[in-house]
Amino acid sequence: MTLFDLYQTHVHPLSVALAAASNRGVLIDVEARSKLRNQLSKKAKQCRGELEEIVGEGFNPNSSKQVMEYLYEKEKYPAVYKDGKRTSGEAALLKLLKKYPEDLFVSKLLAYRRDSKLLSTFLSTELDENNCIHTSYNTSGTDTFRISSSKSLWGSGANLQNIPAGKRRDRIGLRHLLIARPGCSFVKGDLVQAETMVVARILCRYGDHTLWEQYRDNSNFDVHKWAAAPIFDVPEDDVTSYQRSVGKIANHSGNYCAGPGVLQQTAILWGVEGIDYRLAKRIIDTRRKALPGLAKWWNAVGKKLRKDRTLTTCIGRRRIFFDRVDDNSTLRAAVAFEAQSVVGDVCNIIFRLLYERLKLPSQPLLQVHDEVVVECPDEEIEHVKAEMQKAAVVPLNLNENIEPLVIPIEISVGRNWRDCE
Repeated sequence: MTLFDLYQTHVHPLSVALAAASNRGVLIDVEARSKLRNQLSKKAKQCRGELEEIVGEGFNPNSSKQVMEYLYEKEKYPAVYKDGKRTSGEAALLKLLKKYPEDLFVSKLLAYRRDSKLLSTFLSTELDENNCIHTSYNTSGTDTFRISSSKSLWGSGANLQNIPAGKRRDRIGLRHLLIARPGCSFVKGDLVQAETMVVARILCRYGDHTLWEQYRDNSNFDVHKWAAAPIFDVPEDDVTSYQRSVGKIANHSGNYCAGPGVLQQTAILWGVEGIDYRLAKRIIDTRRKALPGLAKWWNAVGKKLRKDRTLTTCIGRRRIFFDRVDDNSTLRAAVAFEAQSVVGDVCNIIFRLLYERLKLPSQPLLQVHDEVVVECPDEEIEHVKAEMQKAAVVPLNLNENIEPLVIPIEISVGRNWRDCE
């Protein structure tokens, strides 16, 4: 397939489907939104007052300059750097909080910034007259060819792909504010363990069938428990919730040749505590031992980068890497490209097919990389579920001598985006 063929058969019709979703918009529960905005406004105001008590009157927690002056010059905290420069971003604050868990300034600053961000973005974004929020989807918005989204073309709305789900206890979720219209429901499809399943098939190219055989032979296979068991030297059935979260990081970062530092950084951002350098090193060593094909895969990608800087997925996506090929961050991005791009495109194909096959008022409205949400009348729910199941049968020819991979999908239904069952 040529790039033009890919554009004609997939990218262009996907753009039409996404434009239709952008035009229709998603209904917002304005009463619940207003209530939450008032709650967070009071909380943020109180938090800002407490920060001024710690630092002094006139302190602006939104000023990175003032924050860094207090942290690194007045209080002499160990400086955290990003790209060679001192930083006071969320990752830096989380790193400091991990080192100083009793520090009120850092914890209050993190809480204030999170609440302020929600207030200044989604909770304050302009809605249209019908109380709907609109977005503008971009079919070529990312390096991996996943779609991105931003405000609508008319300046209203917001990015609907980063609405927090609130899965972590320290984060507030907002997805319950996006609701189906009266007489309608959301039908949501989630691709199951999609990236690790694609990685499992990539490893088969290098003679390592370990992970794929687990998927093939066990319908209840939990890849995160499987990854965690050897790290903590426990049976899979005895893996705790915390240990499974460590296994999830092992699968996410460990698949894409991350070193201990990158793995620790991922753990901090995901709120997974207790991963010091020693445990991070154990995670990496255990994973390489369990999956010997990883190193062969990474070496093959590095060799391809040095040869022509170009990688192509089974769907036909082609990416040229212009950064330094001997830089580890370039290699990590290159290794992650195929799995992330393929999963994104599977989701895009499902979205496009549902738009083409469903009749209004049933229509796909939301897409978040491995998730598609359709709004439909209640009497159409079973029909939409059946069509979503059909659309999700996307054969991926990742291996020459193995049948195509079809990533399974889990379908749920609800009145709002969060509460689908």
